[in-house]
Amino acid sequence: MSSDVYALLDSEATVYLFKQCRVSVVIDDAPTLEGAVKALRQAAPPKTIKGVYILSFSQFEHCRNSVEAVQKAGYTIIELVETIRFCISSFIYNLPLKQTIGSVVFVVADSKGQTPIAQSKFTVFRKCEKGWQFVQTFQTPFDALADYPSVTEVVFPQNVSETDKTMLKLLFPSLKLHASVMDHSGWLTTFFQNRINNGNLNGYEVQQFCPFDVLIKYGTDCVTVPLEDTPPFTITKDIDVGDVHDVEIRASAPNVAKKSLIKTFKFKSVQFRTVSITINVDKTLLPRVSLKTIAARESDATLPSPAQNGTSDGPPKAIEVPRSHGDSVDKTESTTTLPTELSQLQLDPSPTTILTFTSDNRVLINAGKTYAGVKEVPAYVRLQSGMAPEVGQKAFDALKEHPDSVFYDITRLLATDFDSAHPDPSWRFNTSRGGDGKVLVRGGNNITTFPIVLFGLVVNSTLKYIKEHQKSEVTELGIRLPSGSVISDTDLKDVAQRIGVKLLLLDE
Repeated sequence: MSSDVYALLDSEATVYLFKQCRVSVVIDDAPTLEGAVKALRQAAPPKTIKGVYILSFSQFEHCRNSVEAVQKAGYTIIELVETIRFCISSFIYNLPLKQTIGSVVFVVADSKGQTPIAQSKFTVFRKCEKGWQFVQTFQTPFDALADYPSVTEVVFPQNVSETDKTMLKLLFPSLKLHASVMDHSGWLTTFFQNRINNGNLNGYEVQQFCPFDVLIKYGTDCVTVPLEDTPPFTITKDIDVGDVHDVEIRASAPNVAKKSLIKTFKFKSVQFRTVSITINVDKTLLPRVSLKTIAARESDATLPSPAQNGTSDGPPKAIEVPRSHGDSVDKTESTTTLPTELSQLQLDPSPTTILTFTSDNRVLINAGKTYAGVKEVPAYVRLQSGMAPEVGQKAFDALKEHPDSVFYDITRLLATDFDSAHPDPSWRFNTSRGGDGKVLVRGGNNITTFPIVLFGLVVNSTLKYIKEHQKSEVTELGIRLPSGSVISDTDLKDVAQRIGVKLLLLDE
């Protein structure tokens, strides 16, 4: 019968036991991982403790070795704490940070303050109900600021040079700057006692996150699946893998060249297949992967119907005009080279017709010399079951009487820092993320759609209006989005194919 005792395996070498408010060392700096786990088993057999915490660096092999060694010793309740989570929780602990849900803070990752600020990595965290959520790490502050302009505060090492402090003030003149340290006295005990007691460090705990991506390799193609949710979670991907002999699953981590093999699935016969791959991530942070064939054919002449977004809850009821985002995402998110016309780097001359999406729900029209229409249109979309979409002024006019059928703030929905769990409270539609991480938008009468669908409807409607008020032909459209709003090359291509013109993303 287990007691209120927990164990901690620190960096494959040191083992602690936590009992009530006391901490004892079982073994310090063991020569091997196996030696540390053996000492743990002798001091506290599996049936005598409630669980084991593992503090580990984010290298996949280190994490896997530690977890598997502890599991092999008979322990079943395991939580892996990645060192970034552990250290950043200490770094921000008790700072006077803004506690509003959705607030964004930048943390300079160099704990010693020895790297010049302009070359330091900046990690983005967002405030959530239980603490702070890891979002992304950038190589420079310029990249971080470009993607997350809504940042309100920056935390940096207090021992940086005066030159770097001046640089921070120049980079972030309107932000609140906090100098801090990571080496809080007794932090290891504070952090893990908090975990044992199901606390949140008074709102300062960085929530558990998976530092790995899963790579699905088949033939010459590779699909990257970011593991961005908070464990435990499940992601399902449906992929047409062609007639390959096997599918290889690997794990990748930032700044680690080696892609560790998780599992290889070999097929007994040569057929063209569509497979469903399920990835489960629990609190050990190790992805467990399964695969099943959902369609097989002898020839590649006829492809099976593309699957909808693969999530553990099944496909959403997405409106069909234009085709929903999930129709092609699983088959196109690969590392193969994209066509030149889809590159977000503008290599060709600027198009003569440009649509500029604003953050206040307008589309500004810059068209050819023969254009005789209005200069801007409202970026609103109304969706009703069984009826054609309404776009523009009609949709805007319906907002007063039918608010739950009208969708807007499309550029916000496309923003990289959009938190679907905490949308604008004034919206009458709801947002969430599917199992593949894509934003879902839900209105009244069970209408479900995607931001890219709303974008496509607005572009298509505006293009038709321009063609009605312009003598010259429109063969390509330039698209400008506000800073922080992003459309992938895959989505842009899909919209372009459906409306019949080439689309180019332009710089602001």
